[in-house]
Amino acid sequence: MSGIPVFGLVSDPGNPARLLIATGGGGYRSDDAGTTWEPASGLDPITTQANLASFIQTSSSIIRAPSDPNVLYLERQSGLFEHQGLWRSRDGGITWQAARQELQGSDYLLNGIRTLTVDPANPDQIYAGIDMQSKPSDQPPYSVRSGGIYRSSDGGDTWQYWGNGLQNFAVEPQVQSIVFDPKDSSTLYAGAVQNVFKSTDGGIHWRTARRGLGTLGANILAIDPSDSRRLFAGTRRGVYGSQDSGRSWLPLNRGLKAVGATRPPEVFSLVIDPDDSKLLYAATSLGVFASASGGRRWEPIRSTLGEQSPGQRLALTGGTPKRLYGYAPAGGGVMLYQR
Repeated sequence: MSGIPVFGLVSDPGNPARLLIATGGGGYRSDDAGTTWEPASGLDPITTQANLASFIQTSSSIIRAPSDPNVLYLERQSGLFEHQGLWRSRDGGITWQAARQELQGSDYLLNGIRTLTVDPANPDQIYAGIDMQSKPSDQPPYSVRSGGIYRSSDGGDTWQYWGNGLQNFAVEPQVQSIVFDPKDSSTLYAGAVQNVFKSTDGGIHWRTARRGLGTLGANILAIDPSDSRRLFAGTRRGVYGSQDSGRSWLPLNRGLKAVGATRPPEVFSLVIDPDDSKLLYAATSLGVFASASGGRRWEPIRSTLGEQSPGQRLALTGGTPKRLYGYAPAGGGVMLYQR
């Protein structure tokens, strides 16, 4: 799997050597920690020429339900805003079935999904951060609007608009990351272009939570699994942290700058070790960094497989030893990192 664009990677919590990835050629699985790969049954390759710019904007294209590791979802696009449907697996990724080929809310088609998140308490409840919504051509008047959040309560077959409060802006925010409070699934955070939002009623209503961030927004959000008051945001100017459930944010960029740089790099992915929440990993425009101090200081780490790629994402497996994988929509395949 070297050199190809990879858009998502998850591991099996019961067998960390079993990996699932989403690529432009379909889904693949490995039972030996990525040494060999085989196609996932039921996922046909994408046949349309891919526009990599749209993939780079996609935070996640394959996700696993926290409450049922056998349930996974995969969303694919074949080009800019060309949605190819949502696939669902209920046997741990061995076989896949189409959940719905055309994602549609009550009024709008949902194009350019940037992120998918599953409710930690309900494997059939999915939240999607949308790039663009468009009225179907057979339902005049035709219109397009940006951004928003939608929710499905039936495993992706039907969708409802779930972004009350987001539409109060001149341009509805393009949501790039959605995370749940691990101790209270009614509390969610959404990272968007130029903003961060919080909901305490399961996403029915949203309000801003960006004091200290200004208009940086968040490419990616991560929440401490042992202390849900602690959040981290990967932004276009480094990492920011909150100690008070998103009320305020401070920069955490010591060691994250290049020599002579005037500002920190853009951060595309953040991963927290679930067994040691002081251990963080960040994929940036300068490479991959690790912090053993909860983000107070960062050090670069190296790849043991291939070269680093722009827009890279990270995935951390469980087990002993834990493995940190990197992958990128712009190409480069799957990489294994070590400190």
